[in-house]
Amino acid sequence: MPNDRYYLTERDRRTLQEDHRKLANLPVNGLPPTRQVHPRPNLTREIRFGKPTSAYSSGSTMTLDPCDVSGTDLSGRDNVTVYVQASQASYSTSNSTTVSTSTVVPYVRGTDGNWYVLGQPKMIVTDWRVDTANLKFQVKTRDDWGTFCTSESEWVDKHTGDDCA
Repeated sequence: MPNDRYYLTERDRRTLQEDHRKLANLPVNGLPPTRQVHPRPNLTREIRFGKPTSAYSSGSTMTLDPCDVSGTDLSGRDNVTVYVQASQASYSTSNSTTVSTSTVVPYVRGTDGNWYVLGQPKMIVTDWRVDTANLKFQVKTRDDWGTFCTSESEWVDKHTGDDCA
């Protein structure tokens, strides 16, 4: 047999075809093939974008002016009020930071029909220093939702050298 490394017998061919048929009929996520649930093909249509109509620093909601992902205004669209946290609780940014009116904020509709900011806020340290003249450890911070963040704070004292035992 020439090139017997690549030669398939009729029996091998039938076995491969049968294996292919079996694989095609395997359940996916516990559902039989005829009842498989497939995700929507384009989830980015579900994410919308907007810019705050005023600088945000506290509250349970912020009002957004709809825009595209690059921040270009979508004229003719009504402003949208979005919850800042999934819990709908009030939130205050740390260390006098704000979400500026030029920040592009992604938001999504929840299963309850309300709009929510995409992500959860957390304070992050963006810079630190030791002020040896005044015996202070200082940081700069931002509040970060993962997809956008606040302005950077001024230097904030985290520890002063005079309160050490």
